[in-house]
Order: sequence, then C-alpha cells, then structure tokens
Amino acid sequence: MNMNYCTESNYLDTSEFQSLFLHFFGFIAIPVHTLGAYCILFKTPPAMNSVKWVLLNFHFWSCFLDFALSWLTTPYVIFPALAGYPLGVLKTLGVGVGEQILFIMATVGVLLAAMVLIFETRLLVLFDFQHWWRRIRIPWFILDHIVAIVYFIPLYNRIPDQLILKEIIILRVKCVPVYVDMNSMYLFSNVKVVPTTVVSLVMDFYMYQVLIFTFLTAWFLNKQMKRSISENTIKIQKKFLIALVLQFLTPKKNAQFQMVIPALILVMPAGYLVFSAWCNFHFQYFNNICLIIISSHGFSTTIAMLLIHTPYREFLLGDSRFRTRFRSEKNNSVRDMMTTGVIRI
Repeated sequence: MNMNYCTESNYLDTSEFQSLFLHFFGFIAIPVHTLGAYCILFKTPPAMNSVKWVLLNFHFWSCFLDFALSWLTTPYVIFPALAGYPLGVLKTLGVGVGEQILFIMATVGVLLAAMVLIFETRLLVLFDFQHWWRRIRIPWFILDHIVAIVYFIPLYNRIPDQLILKEIIILRVKCVPVYVDMNSMYLFSNVKVVPTTVVSLVMDFYMYQVLIFTFLTAWFLNKQMKRSISENTIKIQKKFLIALVLQFLTPKKNAQFQMVIPALILVMPAGYLVFSAWCNFHFQYFNNICLIIISSHGFSTTIAMLLIHTPYREFLLGDSRFRTRFRSEKNNSVRDMMTTGVIRI
C-alpha cells in the first residue's frame, strides 16, 4: 500500500511530548489531590457530615481518572480517525488497547454516577424517613453504576478488524504523520455516529439526574424556610448546594474565574475532538493538548473545590481576610457580624 507521509511536524505533535507532559502533570497533581482529600476528611463542618463521604467518593474517582489518563493509559489519539495507541503503564504490563479503552470509559461512567450521588445525598437529608425515595434509592444507584460499567461493552465488541486500519486512517487524516507508530496504531471504530451517540446519551442520562436533584433540593429548601427549621441550617444547606453547582456545572455572576474551569475542562476539548471527527480535519498538536486538558479534570475540580467551599478555602488561606470583608459589607447588622464565626458552606 502506498503510504503518504506528512513531512511537516513539530514537537507538540509527537507522542514523546504527550507522554512526558502527562507523566509530569500527573506527578505534580498528587499533592493537590492529597490536600483535597485531607480537607474533605478533616475540614468538612459537622453540619455537612451527611455529604462528606459521597464528596470523598467523587474526589477519589475524579483523581483516579486523572491518574488513569496520565500514567496508566497515557493515550495518544489520532482524530478525525477514531484511532490511537496507549503509552502508559498498562501497555508495559501487556494489557490490550481495547481493554484499556473499556477501562477508561467505565471510569468516566463511575465518575458521573459519583457526581449524581452527591446531589442526591444533599436532597435526601430533606426527606422524612418514610419518604418513598428512600426505598428505591439503593436499587436506583445500583442501576446507575451498572450502566456506568457496561454501557461501553457493546461498542467494545464492535471494534473492527485491525487489518483495515491503515486504509481508514489514511483516508481520514489524508497523510500519515512521520511521528506516528503505525505498527502500534489501533482503530477503535470505523463508524463515527454510533460511538458519539452512545457516549452522548449516557452523559445526558447522568446530567439530567444532576439537574433534577438540584431543582428538587432548591425547591425543598425554599419550602422548609416557612417551617420551624433553623434559618442558619437552611442557609448553610443553600450555600453548599450553590457551591456544588459552581464546582461542577456553571459559573455565577459573583463567582471567581476558577469556578468555570471544571466545566470548560471537559466541554471545550471534547467538543473540539467531536468537531474534528465530523469535519474531518487533523491537527495533532490540538489532539494532544485536548487530551492533556481532559486528563487535568480532577486537578481543576480539586482546585475549584478548595476555592469555592468556604471551610476549605478558609483552612488554606485563613479566614481573617474573609471575616474582615464580611464585616465591612455588613457593618450595620450585629447579627450578620456574629454569624461570621459560623462555618459557611
């Protein structure tokens, strides 16, 4: 077969750059992940103990995904062809490429299920012990985790014969980059619609749950404001809910820039990769940078958590400056000044 090789390239295109950067970033992220786990375990206020363990569970899977991408698999992907090959520890251990893809996608699914569990746990504390949701929540989350683990298996079973790999890659990327190891190349799918549709539907399945639990929590909190429940407890729960939404989903007008990073860290690079696959253009350095950004999702989420949640932020930076600013803004209210000593979420 006549192989048309690309002659122009730079260091950012190479698998060497990809692997070195991912390994380095994975190493420097370890102290941040450890700090985040410490804050969740020892700096979460008593009023929020109900969510501490599910928050730690999400933190673990978020950090584990970073570790899996940076060290265990270290993927080098070729878009618009849905192809690539791993450069990580699992390759050295002899784990197959298809199995590594399945492993990463299952980890992403479990991470999404862990995120849903945080918002559901926040809602659960507002229900009485006789509420019907308490009877079905465990089977529901078992289903959530089953979906997270098995949704990619049908796609894994559809992985095409690798003998047609080179023809498809050349057709889609026009020429074979000189820095690509064709002997290691692995084609995941020769059909673009099926994988992207399945992944999109699964992500929608979990994100709709997050939106529903968030809406119901806000509704119940507003409803309970009219009852005899402590006003301070309601405020704490509201602040924590807002902080979770800021951490995972959308920015607010008064939010710091760091609040939008976790959302952008997945949406922008994933959007580019899908767009390049559909429009059939190839810039390998963009592919590499997108994978680097995606692999830093746990790192950025941890930073956002430490900055957004008040107890963690005050532990890291000290609460004196926040207390001074709070008093200057509320200097006409003695009650508001007294609440600066209360742990804020």
